[in-house]
This record gives sequence, C-alpha cells and structure tokens, in this order.
Amino acid sequence: SFMGSFFSRLAAKPGLLILVLLVQGAFAAGYLCQEHRWIEAGVVQSLKNVSSMHRRSFGLLETTLNYQLASIGEAVQAMGDSRSTPHLHALLVKEVEKAWLDTVVVLDAEGTIIADHSNVPLESVLLPGVSAKRSFKDLPNYQAALAGGAEFVTFFAPRPQAPELGGGGIALFRPIRSADGQLLGSVVGFTSMHSLSALLNIDAARGFDLGQDGILGFIDQRTHEWLYRYAHGKNSVAEGHKVVNPSMFQDTRYGPDVKSYRSPSDGLERLAVLAPQRDRQWLQVVAASKDEYLYSWRLQVAFSVLAFTGIGVLQWLLLGLFRRNHQQRTLLDLVLDNVDAYVYFKSSERRFLYVNAKTADLFGLPAEQIVGRRDLDFMAPDLADEYWDMDRQVFDSGKKQSDQEVLITPAGKTRY
Repeated sequence: SFMGSFFSRLAAKPGLLILVLLVQGAFAAGYLCQEHRWIEAGVVQSLKNVSSMHRRSFGLLETTLNYQLASIGEAVQAMGDSRSTPHLHALLVKEVEKAWLDTVVVLDAEGTIIADHSNVPLESVLLPGVSAKRSFKDLPNYQAALAGGAEFVTFFAPRPQAPELGGGGIALFRPIRSADGQLLGSVVGFTSMHSLSALLNIDAARGFDLGQDGILGFIDQRTHEWLYRYAHGKNSVAEGHKVVNPSMFQDTRYGPDVKSYRSPSDGLERLAVLAPQRDRQWLQVVAASKDEYLYSWRLQVAFSVLAFTGIGVLQWLLLGLFRRNHQQRTLLDLVLDNVDAYVYFKSSERRFLYVNAKTADLFGLPAEQIVGRRDLDFMAPDLADEYWDMDRQVFDSGKKQSDQEVLITPAGKTRY
C-alpha cells in the first residue's frame, strides 16, 4: 500500500525520522508555551477584576463607616451637656451591632474617653498607654488627625499580640465640631482584620477565588511594611515578614501594574496586581500562586513529555519493523521474480494480494495495478470463475492443490 511504501522508505532514512520527531516536538512545545500564556493572561485578568472589586469594597467600607461615625457625632452633639451615660452607651451599643464596626469610642475635646462600646476585647483594641490614661491625647495618630483638619481619617492599627482581632484592624477618626468649627470632641471607630477580611474576601463567592495560596494585602508606600496581609484560602491574616523589599517585585509582560515575586514569608512565587490606594499612601496587592494556577498545565507538560517520548520510541520501533519488512519483501521479490513460475497470493474475496514479475507479465499489467483487484476486473468472467473454482478448493480444504490452468494472453499466446 501507499502508506506501507511511505513508511518503508522513511524507515530506510533514520535522519529523516529524527527530523520528523524534532518537528513534532517543536509543535508540541510551541502549543504548551502558548497555552501557558493563555492561562497566565486569564489569571492576570481575574486578578485585575479582584483588585478592582476590592478597591471598590474598601472605598464602600470607608464611606459606610464615615456615615456611621458622622451619625454618632451628630447624635452626641445633639445631646449636648444633657447627654447621660446610659443614653450615650445605648447609642454606641446600637451602632456596634451594625455590620463591620467592632468598637466605638467617644472622646471629649481634650481627647479623654467619655464613652465606649466594643464587641471585641477593648484592651486588645486600645494601646496600653491609652487604656491606662483613658485618653488619646498623646497618641501620634490622633494628633496628626486633628492637625490635618480632615473630616475623616483612616489608618491601619497593627495589633500583632491580639489574634482575636486577626492581628490588628483599621482605625477611623472623625472630629465633632460646632457650627463655627470649634472642636467639641471626636468619634473613633475600629474594624478588626477579621471583619475587614470578611468584607474584602466576599468576592470568592462571586467567582473570583484567589485559591488556597492567594494573597490580598496593603503595603505602606513610605515604610514598605505590610499593613495588612490576608492569606485568602486560609481564612486568616497571614503572619510573616513585615517589611517588603520593593526590588522583589519583578516586571512582567502584562504592564507596569502586574508584577511577579517570590514571597519571603512562604517561599511561593506569585503573580500580583498592584494598585495605589489612599492618594498613593498604600499599595494594594492582589496575588495568586503560580504553583496553583499552573498546576494542571505542569501536569499536562509532564504527561506530554512522557507521551511524546513513548510515541517517539513506538515510532522508532514501528519504523524499524517496516524497515525489516521492507528488506524481507525486497528479498522475497528478488527470489520470486527470478523463479520460472507464476506466483501469486489471493484472498478468499478473489483479490490478488501479491503477484511476482512473471505473473504480472502474464496479465500484461504492472504488479501495482493488479494487487488489490479481483480476478474479474481484468479477466473474462467464465475464465476467472474457472480459475476461482480451483483456487477455492484451497480455501475449502485448507490443503495444497495441484492442477493445470490454461490462459490465453492478449497477444494470443497460450500459457500453462
């Protein structure tokens, strides 16, 4: 057949076989590289979507808490000098029962605590000096908030010794001022890392799961410290190296906001989307582990290497078989073509499987035009049936048969 002849010729040229295997390997490697790019591009787009959602979620959280503290400040201001501890305490209890706000502290104009309520241990929220003096007066962040004159100030409050808070939280200051701008007091809100994580990582339910080793965090652009680092799949705030070396973020082909880095905390290599927050004071980091999103691809690479090696060995063995068959066929043709006899092989369907040169010359056709055809295709029907009656006896009996056949050639010669 054509394929048999093709493989036989290919088997006779080992260099060509090696070239074919190299071309196959190049195509497989090219496809795997392209698939790697497709997977990574999809991950980058997902990370950008998560980053955008988290920025909006954090902004929504700040806005919500701002309005909540503003309403507390207005209620405190409306009470004036007539505010009583029970009424003020009832107000704070009601506000803390709302989502996300874990602690509320009301200060007077001097920074002294006049009321507070918390659904987490207050001693874990307040620094030891603040708890002892019951005053925020000497707290640098409180002083900076008042000096800045802003209506609303947010900053991270790390509490590494407070696991019940998730390692810290965000503190929010809102001053209470009179109509003429005089400072009457302040309202301080605190949201723990656990509450913050519950809000920011709700995106997993929307189909944007960062995986077991995904990271969401904020870095202080000035000190390069992790303000907040959430191990997405572990449902907890991750601990580890607090200071981040900016040089660990390596450029990628996906733009200046997409970096790759190896974490000093767990040694994993991640792809991250960086986004500035709070007038570029903070840097939001949303990252996914390469070990996770490339896991299936790496399995496919390993399987492809094994499969390609197996197929290559199989091809080599098959072509070796074709080469030996070709050599044996050549030797058989050499012998049978020089035998002074008409030699042919025929199937039970009356098709010729092989004819030697003498038989082909008898029919007046090349051997290639005889093999695969039935005797009825180029012989008179009565003569072909007569010959088949003798051939069929071999199939019926399974034994050797001896007889004489007479054939008149197209040239009019009689052959026996």
